[in-house]
Amino acid sequence: MLSFAAAAVALVAACGFGGLWRAWRTRDALVAVGVAAFVAVLLYSSFFTYPRGVYDALFSTYQTYHTRATAVPEHQHPWDFYLKIIFWFKYGRGPVWSEAGLLLPAALAILLSVLPFRRYSVASEETRTRQRWVRFLAVYTLVLTALYSAIPYKTPWCALSFLHGFILLAGVGIGACWKAFSRTDGQRTGPLLAAVHLCGKLAILFGVAVLMRYHVAQAHRACFKMPADPRNPYVYAHTGTDAMNLVAEIECAAKQAEGTDTLIALAVPTPDTWPLPWYLRKYRNVGYWNRVEDIPAELQPTIVVAAADQGDVADERFGRGKRASFFGIRPGVLLNLFVPEK
Repeated sequence: MLSFAAAAVALVAACGFGGLWRAWRTRDALVAVGVAAFVAVLLYSSFFTYPRGVYDALFSTYQTYHTRATAVPEHQHPWDFYLKIIFWFKYGRGPVWSEAGLLLPAALAILLSVLPFRRYSVASEETRTRQRWVRFLAVYTLVLTALYSAIPYKTPWCALSFLHGFILLAGVGIGACWKAFSRTDGQRTGPLLAAVHLCGKLAILFGVAVLMRYHVAQAHRACFKMPADPRNPYVYAHTGTDAMNLVAEIECAAKQAEGTDTLIALAVPTPDTWPLPWYLRKYRNVGYWNRVEDIPAELQPTIVVAAADQGDVADERFGRGKRASFFGIRPGVLLNLFVPEK
């Protein structure tokens, strides 16, 4: 919804109401809306097997969006949250994280999206079309950034919605610089001007190479060296590496019991359960409850996972003959694991 709103503003800024009215084709609009509606209905209804999904997509989701945007205090952050994590982030003695290399060429593209309109009367149709596209992209990116920054609810992955706009604008800016050092204005290029053009192109290539090296190294650091480190700005309520130790212990205990038929009970509040359901999906007898007291009395699970504040209750009920241990599934969330003594 926010992307469409930003695109609508950008369309008006790039073409004007008059231009949009002249370009309007009712048949094309109906075809576009029809195709979009068909795809949406197809997917939201799970290929026509769940019609309720279409209704939920149209009406129920808005209440969820509104609640998350305004009433989830743990995800509410200042307006500059995204700008800080994207363009300059440093936690303690950790490394600096930044996408600031995009800013200079992107700012150039934004500037170009405004200035060339003064020469519309002498520009070719192709040039005007290109200028409209750059202006659309600039306004779209800035408006979308402002919208996401204004909403109190913020999580790092939401930044992808507008970060791609800055990436495209940076490409436009680099392209404009390259074009500037390739122009001859129809005149014979002298040795000095040719040398300037060559040096300019080499400087652009060098700058792009430096940025590529920096961003490849940063991406490698984020994905492989510090994927769950709080010094990584994109780590947010993240599953810790200890979660895999928990999964390994469960798999080891299950292998010594009934294998994939092992009875496993989890008494963990729903938000803190994930990603265990994914890693336990191969087991046929897994049950999920919010509290130990909710587990049916007739069940005697071989493996029990309980929230930290349920540890004593779980130990009293299931602890006999079992070994207990703690695992941190994410920052501030500890789980108790009870497995049979070896």
